[in-house]
Amino acid sequence: MRVLVTGGSGVIDEGLIPHLLEAGQHVRLLTRGADEAAREWPDAVEACPGDVTSPEQLAGVVDGCDAVVHITGIIAEAPPERTFARVNVGGTQNLPREAARGGLPKFIYISSLAAERGTSDYHASKREAEALVRRYEGEWVILRPGNVYGPCDDVISAVLRLHRALPVMLNRFEQLTGRKPLRIPSPEFLAGAGARLAHLAGMPPPFNDSQIRMLIEENVVRDPEGNALTRVFNVTPTPLAEGLGMLADALMEMFRRRCTELMPIEFDGRFRPRRHDGRLAGDERRPGGGTEFDVAHRCATGGRRRPEARMRTWRKIRKC
Repeated sequence: MRVLVTGGSGVIDEGLIPHLLEAGQHVRLLTRGADEAAREWPDAVEACPGDVTSPEQLAGVVDGCDAVVHITGIIAEAPPERTFARVNVGGTQNLPREAARGGLPKFIYISSLAAERGTSDYHASKREAEALVRRYEGEWVILRPGNVYGPCDDVISAVLRLHRALPVMLNRFEQLTGRKPLRIPSPEFLAGAGARLAHLAGMPPPFNDSQIRMLIEENVVRDPEGNALTRVFNVTPTPLAEGLGMLADALMEMFRRRCTELMPIEFDGRFRPRRHDGRLAGDERRPGGGTEFDVAHRCATGGRRRPEARMRTWRKIRKC
């Protein structure tokens, strides 16, 4: 069986594709950066570069396939290319058409748990996309997961990283200033306003006000008897607290491993800029000092100090 999977860089994709391969299925990966994304599974995944918003680029992508799992979507807009209407709705309009042309018997769409009741623009786009999938001539399935989290997800992992870092930063600021400001929980509207102001000030946080609302609104199964996870698939859910604990441990392990790979120092779980003075292996030039980011850059580039190479090193560290 050959399955066409759209996406490739998200948490769902990175969990689904290994399971398909372990089950003996053939996977064709459709995304704009398919060649790069498929390198994670060399000789196992067929790369199919293409953009779901372009009907011309989708021509023939389903040929030889038996099913489609449509995951591609955005949770934040970046006009004019990345909008909910263009990607979430338009892409879901184009792909079923191509699947119907190819006579695929099964179409699986990954939606959102709050698609039916959510008020955000994101959830509205998912609701509209679901209506398009329901018109598919063959068999179709719409899956509505809640907030999907895992290493490198766009929202939950960012919140966990901030939750770990902010108390330490606030404590240090209190020590430096000698003041202890009152800390109070922020309601949703205030958190969203803060995110908007940060973007306007040129200091964007890792999520916007729309994502904060998506994180909160209607991400629950109102009727436990209607939970397809247990009723249909016989999957025992992992309690949220336990899952978040596992994610926090995984993020710290990824960060520790990445730093260990890039930096010739012992990592004790805390990231503190320190000065270094010494030769790197294979570097016969005069020893030079620098922060841990400088050392990481020199390790990854053999001592070269080009700005673009340093930026690539920084991205490697931030990726986790």
